[in-house]
Amino acid sequence: MSDQLNMMTTSERSVPARFFFPQLDGLRFVAFLGVFVHHTMPSSAEAWQNMLGSGALKGQLSIALGWFVGSGHMGVELFFVLSSFLITALLIREVEARGQLDVLRFWARRALRIWPVYFVVLLIAALTTWLGVPRQRLTLEAGAMFALFLGNWSVYWHGFPGSFASILWTVSIEEQFYIGWPLLVWWLGARRLLALSVALVLLAAGTRVLLIQQGGSLKELATHTVCRLDAIGLGAALGVLMHGPLKALRLPRLAGFALFFLGWLGLAVVARAVAPQTSAAHWALRVLPISPVSAALIVAAPLVSNAGYSVLASRFVSYLGRISYGLYAYHTFVLTLVVLLPFPRGAAGQLTRWAFAMLVTTLVASLSYRFLERPFLRLKDRFAVVRSGRS
Repeated sequence: MSDQLNMMTTSERSVPARFFFPQLDGLRFVAFLGVFVHHTMPSSAEAWQNMLGSGALKGQLSIALGWFVGSGHMGVELFFVLSSFLITALLIREVEARGQLDVLRFWARRALRIWPVYFVVLLIAALTTWLGVPRQRLTLEAGAMFALFLGNWSVYWHGFPGSFASILWTVSIEEQFYIGWPLLVWWLGARRLLALSVALVLLAAGTRVLLIQQGGSLKELATHTVCRLDAIGLGAALGVLMHGPLKALRLPRLAGFALFFLGWLGLAVVARAVAPQTSAAHWALRVLPISPVSAALIVAAPLVSNAGYSVLASRFVSYLGRISYGLYAYHTFVLTLVVLLPFPRGAAGQLTRWAFAMLVTTLVASLSYRFLERPFLRLKDRFAVVRSGRS
């Protein structure tokens, strides 16, 4: 066990101030927006060309829109990096503040934050199955695995269930991380976490190599817990570095924007990686942690730069970031309803449907945050040692 856990007692230390980065709330919304766009718009240039019509300018616009939508899956990587960064940083600060780590209190905080929305979505999915809603069927086996936060393994072994609740497979991976990571922090201590983070990145890449050699599909690579450990490892590395070399580092504005740009430039490579290819380059793009590194650069940019990112930290975008968990969890449910409504064909109809679905999803998530999540968040504060964000 690390020497850090045998340092001063709680009474000898002061609890640090609230740990909060307003621009990261904005990035949470960006992460959701990427996933939402990916689920609501076509990702091929050909589909956009058919909607927009012919012409050189429209052709270039179709390519750009196809790339933008196709790279929306990066939102999941952003969520993983953000969660890992914040959780790791908070755990380290708790050890610094108290000389020890209360794992049970941590698990209680995570349950109060994650479980209410998670199980409400599962309940709605079960009800839609029972009522016989078309194209909605959550089997008993899949429902049980999702209820045990093994949803990603259910998808890995049996495919996506015919239910809007399948979106929760990513939350299952995060919950597995929340269960295991504090135990590793308690056991190893902060000093060894950086090496562990690097090991996670290598482990994820190695696992992808083995799965690809065994004929693993993109779905299997995406939903295998170990394959997603590079995003978690990079987020954890940021959390460690923010309490070490990066703690006092403030890069010039231009450097911060350069990091952000490099992250988004990585999206272009990732977008090409998801296109149908069989080349060795495509194989390498599946193995290398390009998406996680891109996400980590995007998260790191506002942390170490004076660039400001005022839009991300604005009151409205920050609020959307705070309700981003609800936005993410409910949006597929909303889409199952919106798809039944008549909208015009073509690009105009596509954008109208998108805007309407976004508006309804925001309304549902806002109501959920106000009446379901906030009461549990107030309970969560009772278990807090280092407070994070705003309730």
